[in-house]
Amino acid sequence: MPGLLDHVKMLNDNYSRRRRSNSALLVEDIPVETNLLRCSSSSNNLKNAMPPIKIKTHLRVVNLVDVNTVNETFKVHLVVFMEWEAPSTESPDVLVEGLDRMDVDWEPEWRPSFEIVGAMEMATENELYTFKNQSGSWCISWRCDIKAEITDSMDLEEFPFDVEDLTITYRLRHSTRGAVIVPFCEEMPEKDDDDQTGCNVQIENMFKSPRRDDRGKHQFEVPAAIAYKNAAAGLQVVDLSHANVTLPDYLLFKPAPYCWVVEDVRYFGRKCSTVTVQLNFERSALYYMVNVASIEFCLVCVNLGAWALPQKRGGRLVFDLILILTAISFRGILASKLPEIGYLTIIDYYNFICFSFKIAAFALHVAQVWRPKELASPSVDELAAMIYIGAVFVVHIIFSIYVLKKRRTREAEILAQCEVARQGNIKLHHSSRTTIVDTSVDVTTDTAKPVLQDIEKEQTTLEPGMPEPLPPNMF
Repeated sequence: MPGLLDHVKMLNDNYSRRRRSNSALLVEDIPVETNLLRCSSSSNNLKNAMPPIKIKTHLRVVNLVDVNTVNETFKVHLVVFMEWEAPSTESPDVLVEGLDRMDVDWEPEWRPSFEIVGAMEMATENELYTFKNQSGSWCISWRCDIKAEITDSMDLEEFPFDVEDLTITYRLRHSTRGAVIVPFCEEMPEKDDDDQTGCNVQIENMFKSPRRDDRGKHQFEVPAAIAYKNAAAGLQVVDLSHANVTLPDYLLFKPAPYCWVVEDVRYFGRKCSTVTVQLNFERSALYYMVNVASIEFCLVCVNLGAWALPQKRGGRLVFDLILILTAISFRGILASKLPEIGYLTIIDYYNFICFSFKIAAFALHVAQVWRPKELASPSVDELAAMIYIGAVFVVHIIFSIYVLKKRRTREAEILAQCEVARQGNIKLHHSSRTTIVDTSVDVTTDTAKPVLQDIEKEQTTLEPGMPEPLPPNMF
């Protein structure tokens, strides 16, 4: 098992290695003097600091369309449900006005500010109102419909056998000292250790489909605004059970269709609570196999027809040149379907191999014109044709093995990334009600530690066929 875990860790470290990030150069973008002042006064700040506002969040993916490989963009429709307890600074009169749900223009004095990372265009529709929870406290509910076009760098090295991870990142602009994202299932009642129906056991493996209740309905169908009234719903932070992700040239990656994780990400010198959703799609390679690879292979085979032409007057050279020019024009058409990237894809390697066969045949026929006595004899000509045929088949077999290896490596990278997200979500739900969220202090009550340890032991049991969890020290 240690060898397997080390292998998964290595894949995770190398995940999306071609996506260059400047995070290593921006480890700390705050002046040293500010850090010294912060360290010297941290104890005083903690005494006077207010606890962060907990923004109960439920992000539902409705539709995903128009994945553009050339521009490296995709369009998505999201619905974000948010609920939070009204701050003490909110005016009671304003909160009373928010009870009227027909007042579409009502807005609270404070609401969380967020962004969709990488959104080029974004349109929103808002619905806000207030209500009182079971304890009598004022709460504010916000439903936000978002339609956005997101730019996301694609990993095309395995194109057209690639598995793309389309990332949707929802991020609060507030520091974690001011606001944090928590799941709706935080409102679920406390359960005994022997009762396995509580919130903590709602954490399913993210590779599986959404669970259904006894009536056969999805457990995500309860609206987020009334989630606190139906504790059995157990709304998770992200829901894709009703998402329409039918794309013409992509299919969901069945071993791991999606994953999501809630984490704190540094943003302009401060940590912000972030929800990252990763949708994994594998490209349908049939179009490129029929319209690109098969044509290139046919051109390589047609090149054998040059040996049937007489060697006099350079007839073979004309035939070879026609095939070379055809391959060059065909390569230009293929380039229009890919973005300008700084590395070669699998289809580029295959085109280069096929083009090399055409150049090799042309070079042989040129040499036969120069040295007719040594290279143009029937025995040598027949031997050259047999070598050409054997080389074509051997190279194609080796290249097929290479493609399979690259594809399996990419699949392992996606599975490793999803396993990291799954482990992160388990820790999120385990600590959502017992951990003080702060950028400088992370305190867990002593009474909760044994309970968390028992929950972690329960979650380590995986179903057959699922990957092993990563070591705890990786998180």
